[in-house]
Amino acid sequence: MPAANEVYRLIDELDGSADLQDRIALIIRMGASGDPRYVTTLVACCREANPDVRRHAIEALYSIRSGRAVDVLLERLHDKNEQTAIRKKAADALMLIRTYSAIEGLRDRLRDLGEDKVIQKHISDAMGRARILYG
Repeated sequence: MPAANEVYRLIDELDGSADLQDRIALIIRMGASGDPRYVTTLVACCREANPDVRRHAIEALYSIRSGRAVDVLLERLHDKNEQTAIRKKAADALMLIRTYSAIEGLRDRLRDLGEDKVIQKHISDAMGRARILYG
């Protein structure tokens, strides 16, 4: 894990950067570190307007696997206007985190009759591979 000064330097750098490619590169570095001190910053990135920033932030959270990310991952999963690839990655991250609220959120998507069938199949397949009951 990076030293505290490195963590805060990356967070400050991300907050101060307007360049999309720089922001994405910083998000990728945060995820690759596996350091849970980045979770709050990555959660904020999941709510940004740019879908590339959101996708990379979710991928970073997938790598970190923190229960503190469950709420924002559920937001992205439940947003039917979100890109399918982003919704799938949010579901994958929730499967890895496996808290009660994460699994219940996935089950809710399976029970929602208006949910995209592609999303439901993705969740169902992932839960089956993980041997989690989804009834």
